[in-house]
Amino acid sequence: MKIALVGCGDIVNRYYGPSFVKLRKEGKIDSLSCCDLDMAKAHGFAQKYGFNRIFSDVDEMICEVKPDCLFIATPVTVTTELATRLSSYRIPMMIEKPPALTFAAGRRLCDALERNAVPHQIAFNRHFMPVVQYLKQELLQHDRHIQCVHSLMSRYRRVEDTFYTTAIHSIDLVRYLAGSEYRSIRFSYQDLPNYGRGVSNIFMDYVFQNGVSGQASMLVCSGTTNERVMITCDDATYFAHLPMWDCDDVPGLVQCNENNSLRYIKGGAELDGAEDYIINGFHHEIDHFLSCVTLGKQPEESMAYALQSVRIAECVSLREPTYQE
Repeated sequence: MKIALVGCGDIVNRYYGPSFVKLRKEGKIDSLSCCDLDMAKAHGFAQKYGFNRIFSDVDEMICEVKPDCLFIATPVTVTTELATRLSSYRIPMMIEKPPALTFAAGRRLCDALERNAVPHQIAFNRHFMPVVQYLKQELLQHDRHIQCVHSLMSRYRRVEDTFYTTAIHSIDLVRYLAGSEYRSIRFSYQDLPNYGRGVSNIFMDYVFQNGVSGQASMLVCSGTTNERVMITCDDATYFAHLPMWDCDDVPGLVQCNENNSLRYIKGGAELDGAEDYIINGFHHEIDHFLSCVTLGKQPEESMAYALQSVRIAECVSLREPTYQE
């Protein structure tokens, strides 16, 4: 399989590169090409991870390489328009999240992908973290009746006005674990004027279509970086500590308490080792996408699936008080 990568930034260097190396060793990738407007950046990335060819023009790369798959890992400000345009090549593509800054832009991208019949996957890497996969499987295997899903996202001095592009991770994760789309949300915002105009902590009270409810807290100026989840079921409670890069929760864990007793604690390293690019889900999401392409299957993480999360993140950016499906 011939792979073409668009964008050679920090996330790609830290997580995509090692994933491609592993997949190549496993015989799942034949050749690798990369493209970046900064040729020095592309050259350094290619040398480090064994990419065969480098380009500064994406159309030139596609025409010369004729890749089987495209990976779009560009800044969010250009991702939507670029992916929309490249959909005309009808090459399967994985698109980094968030795929769009607004619902309207996301809708245009979704329409283009569907019109051109492009198999695609939005890269919600948390779906593929071993601790999240284990937690999801436990809920399904034991047929748990979920009552509530609570999440906490903490960051240290993330005071940029585009924080909603990070908040989409929490918005999407609780939806994924609840197994349902949102029905309604009440938002509240705690202003932190000492950190700058418009900086605020974000809180969501929500109900899903299947009746599961819960709360999410997104704290932008805390003393730590972490993401944690608590899921309350009938007579059982699950906790998950996600292994966010460079945080104290690495390599993560899943804990289950049942009938008022500790049932188990599974450390992230027990589930799939401790390599950064694996425990953060990047390797498994790329592998999943390539498998779906090989099988001619559309991944569940489609743009149509992502649209609701994009719309809710947009609500946060606009400081809207409610969301109603």
